[in-house]
Amino acid sequence: MTVADDLAPYISFFNLLGLAAAIWLLVRLRSSPLAPYFSTATWILVVGTGLHAVNDYVSPLVGFDSFSDDAYDHLFIHVVLLAALVAFAMGARRFSADAARS
Repeated sequence: MTVADDLAPYISFFNLLGLAAAIWLLVRLRSSPLAPYFSTATWILVVGTGLHAVNDYVSPLVGFDSFSDDAYDHLFIHVVLLAALVAFAMGARRFSADAARS
């Protein structure tokens, strides 16, 4: 048994927690004046963490027991987070530019 096997239930729980946090942020953002600036980044987080969490729970059911802690899965969530950070930065830049104009 590996460390990854020991930590798998905790990792899956934190992936679900990340999905819940992203959905909560999306719901809070919906009624905010910041929505035009940050909704794209939040959607990236919702979809990315959702796919990541689904992979943790579905892959063992379909016979991919080792995929949940595979390097590709790890790489995927890092790409999602990088894309979300870039989208947040672009939204912040647009927000700053719009605030400077008014």
